Amino acid sequence: MKNYYKKLIALISCMVTFLSLTACGAATTDGTGENEKNTKTAVAYVITNTANSKQVDIHNPIVQDTMLECASNFGYVFGIRVDGQPELVFADDMDIDERFKKASKERLKLDAQNKSTEELEKIKKITAVEPEVDFLEGLRLASSSLHGLDDTYTSKVIVCNGSGLQTTGILDFTNNIICAKPETIVDSLKMQEALPDLTGLTVYWTGIAEVESPQSKLSPKQSKNLQAIWKAVIEASGGEFKSNTYAGVEETDEDNVSNELPSVSVVNIETEPPVCLDSEEIEESFETPVMLDEQQIGFKGDSAEYSNPDKASDTIRPIAESLSNNPTLNVLLVGTTAGDQNGSNSIDLSQKRADAVKETLVQFGVDSSRITTKGLGSDNPWHIKNVGYEGSMAEQNRSVVILDAASEQAQLIINGN
Repeated sequence: MKNYYKKLIALISCMVTFLSLTACGAATTDGTGENEKNTKTAVAYVITNTANSKQVDIHNPIVQDTMLECASNFGYVFGIRVDGQPELVFADDMDIDERFKKASKERLKLDAQNKSTEELEKIKKITAVEPEVDFLEGLRLASSSLHGLDDTYTSKVIVCNGSGLQTTGILDFTNNIICAKPETIVDSLKMQEALPDLTGLTVYWTGIAEVESPQSKLSPKQSKNLQAIWKAVIEASGGEFKSNTYAGVEETDEDNVSNELPSVSVVNIETEPPVCLDSEEIEESFETPVMLDEQQIGFKGDSAEYSNPDKASDTIRPIAESLSNNPTLNVLLVGTTAGDQNGSNSIDLSQKRADAVKETLVQFGVDSSRITTKGLGSDNPWHIKNVGYEGSMAEQNRSVVILDAASEQAQLIINGN
């Protein structure tokens, strides 16, 4: 009887071992023991083949590599058209029958490359249908597509191409938001509950700030601020932003000639974005305009009286010290107001607020003859349009901007041009 039980136990042990090995083998496709269900990739390509923007280059390594990885891992691919009304163009499941996954590595690799090439050609053919361009809505559509997949897709990526100069919708750069602080834009989008859900997604952006005629090229400072804006928006939405620079040149597709595409408004980028005041590192030359907005030197409503005099003094004191250390530097203080209606009251109020900042600088020892003031109300180079009187963008519109009085921009303002 004892021998019987020993044989029975031995038989059960062998069966358990066999079943364990069989289960491990069933979870692999290449003998490495790696579970294919833990490596499935999904990619949403947000494609902006529009006027005023460089066309998508399917030879870009980030485009090629993500597509090949997706095909190799039997993932999912979305192609999204970005224009004035973004739309999902195709959604392709790249999974194959389990029987075919038992093919040789060489055959599987060849099949993945062929499938990748087919999908890239489909992406290349995505072109604008509607006028204008709405990147934010494109990202939202990509997000909803990826989040709609089940949890077996453990890697979810967005590859976005385009200049980033949105011309319609909530984040319309024709409203001069190229001059806005990234955090100001994020606050505004949060208030409107307009941020897309990018939780857990990595966004590779290629071609940001790259434009085609008739859109004017951005300066390095404008390009940097544009990228900072989108980075802030994506990170505030829960995603990871990765800018992708690629110097390749895509061959012109005769079917995608820019003048045959729907029109896209030109964004006025004549004005450099102002910098935020850093009290620990004052820009001594003021070659770039320095903005003191409502968060730093707030005024009482319809008044030139500081809402928090101590805070305003703390903000202005380092500027006075910088000017005292540079006695040959003269400055222009430009007062601005919120709202788009620029009547005499707005101009008068902005003038009084610029004069108030001048008075504070004089109190800190700066010679008044070195300071010129000008009230421009809402008609100023940094004004963000169509944001009304409430919210973070409106707060930025209520400001006093400091410029080197000898700069070209300051001279144009002083002379009324």
